[in-house]
Order: sequence, then C-alpha cells, then structure tokens
Amino acid sequence: FRLDDGRCLYSLPYSVKNGVEAVGLSPDGKVLAIKDGSALSFLDAATGKEVRKVPYVLGGGSRSVTDWITFTPDGKHVAVILLGDAVQLVEVATGKAVRSFSSGGAASACVFSPDGKRMATGGYDREGDHYHVRVW
Repeated sequence: FRLDDGRCLYSLPYSVKNGVEAVGLSPDGKVLAIKDGSALSFLDAATGKEVRKVPYVLGGGSRSVTDWITFTPDGKHVAVILLGDAVQLVEVATGKAVRSFSSGGAASACVFSPDGKRMATGGYDREGDHYHVRVW
C-alpha cells in the first residue's frame, strides 16, 4: 500500500496449498521476503516482481511453520526456519543458506543486534519447565 494515499500497489502471491506464513521487509525497504509452504521468495518491494525463489520442501522432510522472517541490519541476509527447526541464515543476493543454528526447538522469534554480530532466538527450546533464549 502507498502510505500517502492508501492505494494498493500489489497483492502478495497466495494459494490455499502454500499459504503465506511470514513476510519481512529489508531495512532499506527495497526487498520483501515471503515464506510460504514450499519456498522462500524475494521480491522487489516497490513493484512486487519476484527476484528470486528458493524452494525448500525436499521429499518428506519435516518443517516447523513459523510466522517470522528477520533481515540482518545490513539487509544482506535473512534468518528464517525452512526445514526442521534450525534457523537458517540465507543470503538475499543468492538464496543460499550460509549458516545453520540448531538449538533443539523451533524459534518463535528472532532479532539481531544493531551491528549484526549477534542473533537472539527464543521459542520452544526448553529443559523441563524452563524456556530458553539463545544468543548466537
């Protein structure tokens, strides 16, 4: 939507089979990341044109449905859960997963420090009745 007049610029792609689970906007406002049931897509935020699509459902793998995508402060990577419960650090320019962070439970939230050197996740990782926040 345009902020000045509320006009809709475009709608996100959506299908009942692969409904949109999460959306994230890069810090500079130029890239929109969308996660659905089968792929992570990067769009030009101004036009809605798909720049890159990274399929991730690979024959029978389990995955955790999450409702977040977090861009690094420099906008060069996103943190997202694709398959299983590990947080993947994905390079926006290539769509390649460059690092994986596994804690034994799916994260329900993720933030980066302002300098991008640390990432904190929290969610379903627990021991007994104690849930954890992990700093990576």
